[in-house]
Amino acid sequence: MSLQSLSIGVSGLRSHQTRLDTVSNNIANSSTTAFKRQRAAFSEELGQAILGVGRTAGGSNINPSKVGRGVSVASIDRNFSQGSLNDTGIKTDLALNGDGFFVASPKSGAASDQRRLTRAGNFTFNQNGELVTANGLNVQGWEVGEDGTANTGELKNVQFDPNAQSAAKATTEAQVGGNLSADAEAGDTSEISSVVYDEQGKAHNVVINFENTVAAQQVVSLSV
Repeated sequence: MSLQSLSIGVSGLRSHQTRLDTVSNNIANSSTTAFKRQRAAFSEELGQAILGVGRTAGGSNINPSKVGRGVSVASIDRNFSQGSLNDTGIKTDLALNGDGFFVASPKSGAASDQRRLTRAGNFTFNQNGELVTANGLNVQGWEVGEDGTANTGELKNVQFDPNAQSAAKATTEAQVGGNLSADAEAGDTSEISSVVYDEQGKAHNVVINFENTVAAQQVVSLSV
């Protein structure tokens, strides 16, 4: 057995050791928030040519023949397919359903090359009321105006001010839904309620009463 044969065998052992390391890392991180599993991809090492390009007596081409020199790890790919979403009951635990990343930065206004992308949404608020990652980076996003329009300019730190107040707005529209019984008899009633707000921000409970007068006919009354 030549030394080259031994070297080819060793390349297989080393490559499969890397694959086992990758699998072990996947298992070790099975409970890591937002972890995406990895996969080792192999490629054949072609090297020594034993027959060159030629032509047969009949004029046909002869392709070159090469002896492989083993195997190597071509790449270690990460699988970004959607994982399962679990409700933790913690309001600052966020998750992305679909493509995309959270943006985190060591400081507000940092250059783009200092920002980090993550799928891990186990955030908390620090002493300054800023939303931060588990390792202390500031979560960033676009500011949204009162009309719901996002300012897609500079990214800013997400910050919560417990004393902030917005101007009260009166309810202008409300939607309710439901099914009325087709078997209701005359005199049967049912009601639903909805909360609305006045210009001072005070809540009012609106009760909507349905009274069946005759078959398939309802009288609707509202009270606040």
